[in-house]
Amino acid sequence: DFKQVEAALLLRTATLPLWTLDIRLNGGYTWGETPVQRFFSLESSASSIALAGAFRGLRVKEFYGDQYAAISLEHNFGEVIPGILRIPNVASFGIEFIAIGNIGWTKFSERTYQFTQTLLPTTENSKEKLYYEAGVGFNRLLLFFRFDVSARLSQRNKPQFQFTISTATN
Repeated sequence: DFKQVEAALLLRTATLPLWTLDIRLNGGYTWGETPVQRFFSLESSASSIALAGAFRGLRVKEFYGDQYAAISLEHNFGEVIPGILRIPNVASFGIEFIAIGNIGWTKFSERTYQFTQTLLPTTENSKEKLYYEAGVGFNRLLLFFRFDVSARLSQRNKPQFQFTISTATN
């Protein structure tokens, strides 16, 4: 017997005429006796392939909880150096530069611990209490691809770098 709510909000706004800022807020909360199959986990890349808003340095299903919150910020600075790596007669635009920042939090309620006796990790039990990373992205490589270099800054003594590829974002 449980209830669960999950919400997502995406805000895209222009910061300068050709620059955009994307802010993604995600969260979820569970009441009652939550079964293990309904735990939340932070969205991550898999095999170095990432979706929009995914944590790039996070291992797959690394942090769980019956409550979670995540914030993703991406600032697209547009075509920073016009004409770089353009393919004649295929694309009339160059590579875009994107700054990335992601923060995530997960936690289990005492009721869920008592009901499931789970030993799954949460960010709440880590030293930093949060998962966070920062990076840069290069969008519209060969017209269709996006390449990101991210640094995992939490749960590590020194940054751990991750390289991911995805489809180009607009």
